[in-house]
Amino acid sequence: MTTQNIPKVELPRRITRGETVTLSGSEVVDERAIKKIALTLYGRDEKSSLAEIERVDTMSIRFTVPEDFPENNVARLLIQNGVGDRVFLGTVHVD
Repeated sequence: MTTQNIPKVELPRRITRGETVTLSGSEVVDERAIKKIALTLYGRDEKSSLAEIERVDTMSIRFTVPEDFPENNVARLLIQNGVGDRVFLGTVHVD
């Protein structure tokens, strides 16, 4: 599994557990490659929550922040494709 660093997505600054978030940008265009989105505690890859992705349109995806993600933490957002590669989108604060 590899991680790439190509952020081309507009990210919110803060998200809340249980919130539905829409991401738009060139990095989320290839609907065949994107399977899940991973939220990982910043600096600790071992605690990761995966969320299913819903396609909104050709430039946007939507996911719901898992309720079990630790609150008051900074999360790394990564898109995971079908072969396990991850693309780093950026960081966001989870309330």
